[in-house]
Amino acid sequence: MASILSVERLVKRFPAPGAAKAFIWAVSDVSFDIEKGETLGLVGESGSGKTTVGRCLLRLVEPTSGRIVFLDQDIAKMNLRDFRSLRAKIQIVFQEPHESLDPRMTIAAAIGEPLKLVKHMTRLEQSDRIIEVARQVLIPKEDLTKYPHELSGGQLQRAGVARAMITNPELIVLDEPTSLLDSSVRAEIMELLIDLQQKTDVSYLFVSHDLTSVEHISHRVAVMYLGKIVETGTTKQVFEAPLHPYTRSLLSSVLVADPAKEHVRAPLVGEIPSPINRPTGCFLHTRCPIAIDACRTVTPELVDLGRGHRVSCIRVAPLPSQVFARNQLVAWTDNRGFARAEGTDGQRTELGTERH
Repeated sequence: MASILSVERLVKRFPAPGAAKAFIWAVSDVSFDIEKGETLGLVGESGSGKTTVGRCLLRLVEPTSGRIVFLDQDIAKMNLRDFRSLRAKIQIVFQEPHESLDPRMTIAAAIGEPLKLVKHMTRLEQSDRIIEVARQVLIPKEDLTKYPHELSGGQLQRAGVARAMITNPELIVLDEPTSLLDSSVRAEIMELLIDLQQKTDVSYLFVSHDLTSVEHISHRVAVMYLGKIVETGTTKQVFEAPLHPYTRSLLSSVLVADPAKEHVRAPLVGEIPSPINRPTGCFLHTRCPIAIDACRTVTPELVDLGRGHRVSCIRVAPLPSQVFARNQLVAWTDNRGFARAEGTDGQRTELGTERH
């Protein structure tokens, strides 16, 4: 199936305040695809860069470099006037509905605001479309004349979803859409999103730190750490057979309501490093419990281990080059999934020693 969105080597950096020639590397060399009717979950700690990725797709922040190919057009290099013609086809639902809806607008006016991008609709057609979308997201008709302060958080988020759907988009960026809702309302919004996708074939980029929601709604998952994707695969691959140490750590923090299932902890050491002064080699090596000496110098790349399960870790997958030039070591993977090496003399060794 053809991708409706293809992100290639996306980079976004911001000037560091008070530091000449220093940058905050929010996104660093990120690539992924989204197919029509598919949900890609994008997860990671706060500060991992996942929200910045979503905002780059809508040009709410300008990418530093890279390609964003949406409906066969590179929107990263497109001027804003030309991008406006595509703006109706890519929408966003924000985390905080109270802040994303104008308090001076009625719910109907807020939902219908994106229709300004659709020039061919008459005023009557716009009114009919607002009523139709409100019905789809289960907003009562009498609520359309109310103002945001008169509705609950769940009702406002339904209005946010309706506003995103109003222009019949091909892609919606869902930026932590349920994180501020209680569990029962969160479940209702998740089921609403799934139902809308099944009926319209819309694609989602679901940005969240709520791993339970990500597992429920996503077809594929990408895990970000310090601006990079470190693991990606189907939801089943990532949640049932995580390979990257960072992914294992994230999943170990999720409490499973099953007393028969063993809870395996995989803690990381310390805090996420500064995005200004990033570590050399693998960005995780300063926190990783299985890091070896080579992790300090070797920059891992995403390697496909089969069926689209890609991992960026030399302890799990060899580099594409298969050779670490400094010591002329050819990488291979042992039966535990850890990367080792074979020297030119045929002797096999680990790539350094584990730090304890």
